[in-house]
Amino acid sequence: MSMLEKELFSKVETIDYYTTVLKIKGLEHIPKGFYYFEEFMIDPATLGNPVAMQRFYGDTDIFLFWSYGNSSDIRGSTVTDLAINAVENMGGQVQKVVLQRQFKYFPHVSSEDMKNGFYDKLEHELQGQNSTYFIGGLMAFELTERNASYAMALMRKHFASNTPVPDFPYVKA
Repeated sequence: MSMLEKELFSKVETIDYYTTVLKIKGLEHIPKGFYYFEEFMIDPATLGNPVAMQRFYGDTDIFLFWSYGNSSDIRGSTVTDLAINAVENMGGQVQKVVLQRQFKYFPHVSSEDMKNGFYDKLEHELQGQNSTYFIGGLMAFELTERNASYAMALMRKHFASNTPVPDFPYVKA
């Protein structure tokens, strides 16, 4: 890793994000759909509680919950317990924790690092060095469409040609 890579990537932070899948009895009346827990979305003191729930199919008792953690005291088992509490508060009973996955979500830098040129250095000094190109959430936020658009723009910027016949430098003649 180059000095510039170390300098820049040492500034990147992420947020712990959990998907918890629960088998629940007693919530059969809830139609399939996506639901937010507004009461857990504003106050930082509610961190770890589910911010959203989804029932994909009306003929199943499987529900997905999404929560944020903090890598110290709000981790997997706490997130699971808080999801179970939310289910119980809705009148349901968790029969089984099917699975839980933790993700490092939303890579980002501080506003101070942005002001000090983090993205300018990344785009203009590091991007393309050693034939390495960076795409993903750090470059274009955590939305698929934005990442696809960024990747296409990167390809056009670094690999497009104005010649009428395409050039394939890595194909044996």
